[in-house]
Amino acid sequence: MTWIALAVVLACGAYAALNLRVHSGITQFAIEPGDARLGPWIGRLAVTEPARTMVVAVAGPSIDDARAAARRFADDLAAHPEVEATRTGPDPALGERLFAALHPRRFRFVDRDPAAVADHFTPERLAAAATRLQAELTRPTGAGIKRLAPTDPWLLFLDRTAALRAGLGDAVRVEGGQFVTADGAHAIVLLTTRHGPFEGAHQGPLEDAIEAEVAALQRELGVVVERSALHRIAVRSERTIRGEVQVLSIASSLGVVVMLLVAFASVRVLLLAMVPMLAGVVVATAVTLAASGQIHGLTLAFGTTLVGVCVDYPVHLVTHHVLGRDRDQALAMVWPALVLGALTTVAGFAALAVFGLPGVREMGLFAAVGVAVALAATRWLVAPLLPAPHGAGAARGIGLAHVSAAALDRGLDWLAAHRRSVAAIFGVAMLAALSGWTRVHWVDDARALNSALPEISDEDARVRALVGGNEVGRVLLAEGATIDDAAAVQDAVWRRLPGTTARSSAPILWSVAVQDANLAAVRAIPELAARTREALVAVGFRAEAFAALDARGADDPGPLDRAEIVAAGLDDLVRPYVFESEDGVALLSFVGDADAEALAAAVDGIPGAAYFDQRAFTERLYREHRRGSLFAVALGLVVIVGVLAIRYRRPALVAAALGPAVLAAAAALGILAHAGVQLQLLHLVACMLVLAMGVDYGVFLVETQHVRAGRGTAAAGVAIACATTVLAFGVLGTSSNPALAALGITTALGVALAALGAPLSLVLAGGSSRPSDGSGRDARARTRRIDPAPP
Repeated sequence: MTWIALAVVLACGAYAALNLRVHSGITQFAIEPGDARLGPWIGRLAVTEPARTMVVAVAGPSIDDARAAARRFADDLAAHPEVEATRTGPDPALGERLFAALHPRRFRFVDRDPAAVADHFTPERLAAAATRLQAELTRPTGAGIKRLAPTDPWLLFLDRTAALRAGLGDAVRVEGGQFVTADGAHAIVLLTTRHGPFEGAHQGPLEDAIEAEVAALQRELGVVVERSALHRIAVRSERTIRGEVQVLSIASSLGVVVMLLVAFASVRVLLLAMVPMLAGVVVATAVTLAASGQIHGLTLAFGTTLVGVCVDYPVHLVTHHVLGRDRDQALAMVWPALVLGALTTVAGFAALAVFGLPGVREMGLFAAVGVAVALAATRWLVAPLLPAPHGAGAARGIGLAHVSAAALDRGLDWLAAHRRSVAAIFGVAMLAALSGWTRVHWVDDARALNSALPEISDEDARVRALVGGNEVGRVLLAEGATIDDAAAVQDAVWRRLPGTTARSSAPILWSVAVQDANLAAVRAIPELAARTREALVAVGFRAEAFAALDARGADDPGPLDRAEIVAAGLDDLVRPYVFESEDGVALLSFVGDADAEALAAAVDGIPGAAYFDQRAFTERLYREHRRGSLFAVALGLVVIVGVLAIRYRRPALVAAALGPAVLAAAAALGILAHAGVQLQLLHLVACMLVLAMGVDYGVFLVETQHVRAGRGTAAAGVAIACATTVLAFGVLGTSSNPALAALGITTALGVALAALGAPLSLVLAGGSSRPSDGSGRDARARTRRIDPAPP
């Protein structure tokens, strides 16, 4: 069996090494992919072209220097394999292409409500149009208007181009063929990547190239380069987590190594104790990769804490062995307690693996597998390597373990003698800690899981302000089986939003049906050309200048659908706002800071239309899933109670084993609340850890009441196990990542409280007798003994 177990671990290690793929996106901790209809858009928005486009602002001694640096930045990075496109200014031929495509179709884009088309050509509106034309001809752009006037005195084409410009805002203008900010101080570069910002394998090399380019520009040209931050935050977060995984893993391992050497004063014991931890992490990583194809950085960092959890099982076995029992006797004494402790721990993690968010489920799966494997490794990899019964290398009581066993045995006697006073003090302290629940404040924002990067966030805010905002988190969705179906939905939405602007395909992508209806409505207006000429003459125009005016669209080439847009070279105005999937097509309109209530009302009752506010949506779902995780913790607790009840069949013993862990988990959150810590989802995950591991300590002590094992030996095992666990999670608590810090601090605090409460709970339950330690000495019973039901 030992060789089979070793082969399984080695095979899992090879699989994990060959297939390891780490990611850092927080969406796994924000939504369930199947959450309602809008859930998938969390991930979809991240790969849309606007989300893949970073804004780069360049400031220099002069705007000419800034523009030159911007051109160099764009040219140098355009060849990078991860860059899809760079733009420093608009396409110089765009105006002509727009004119060629839209002017002949001007009557197709009058009003998204075809029934209202005639209202645009009433006598009053025609008079206003004539006056407007007169004013436009006096502007600096009058030469272009003069070209339009003979065939489009209503300036319908000008209205379409104005709608396109309105979506971009007025924060950026064109100077010398390049984008510059309205204040004329910054040149702007738009850089679009081939992959989403959370694709670390792709974004990392690009980020390095950008950093090198920025450093060169600043050094050689004396310019200041700033950029929007989504890509940078994703890369920095992933690198931070990867780096901290290594540092925390090394620190935890070294700490546990020192702890075990002090406790047992034996390198052999140290190596044996590390085997279950390594086996648990390796197999858990392989199973997680097999289940989802990748592993989150937080899960991998969380896995390093198994150094302190999985080492508990060999610690208890080795403690009994080195304090005077041979291998078979030690295994027989502790195996029932190890199995029961592992069952309660796995049960708790399994509840998270079933009911949590995807990220939490991944953590639950990882931990449940790791703990189960650690137990198996203790039985079939560690136990066979302990010295055989009465062999030449039989262990002796050594190191701190020997000293602590004797001291803890005396401590239990003292605790039994002063149970009431100690219980009173402990109870007051617990009540003070639990009172912190009156100050608990939950943060329902998935961004609380990310590391704070204020310097990058501040830079991002400055750049977005320069370009009038570049928000992609608030969007109107118009979905359909085909792009024309989606366009029809988009038409219905925008009919309800007159005056609202957005970055969208809406200005030029109208459904074919609406375009046809517009043209038909114009053609149905009687004597439109003649009445228009009369209105023009009335304000001073010469009638002969409009002799060829056609009000029936005789030159109309047909609808401007997506294929025609592509053929006209205008797809850059549409493609960024089209999302195609196996479910159909969605048209996206990024609405910035437009009124949320008006947007919600605009989509109400329109099939295929939706308003999606990513931040509000994730906060709501995060809150719901936090409550679901609380249910998972409660369910795990019920399962643990069931396991203990089957084993002990006596409420007093179930309470003695479980009570300290429950109180410790609640008290840990209360203490954090007293300290002003805002609680979030990962604090609940930590509570599950405290419950799962804290119950182990109660179980190990309760088991000494019916197995003829020394109480001091069991207590020494609990103390060493607790110390290694607190050390591992305490190190994790030093992480700069809020999620890892929440896990580490809460778990270390809760486990310590559980270990302190376990012996007191046992004494209060009546189990303070001194059973035989297996060496032949008589037990000195001081109080009544409690025995669990036979296993």
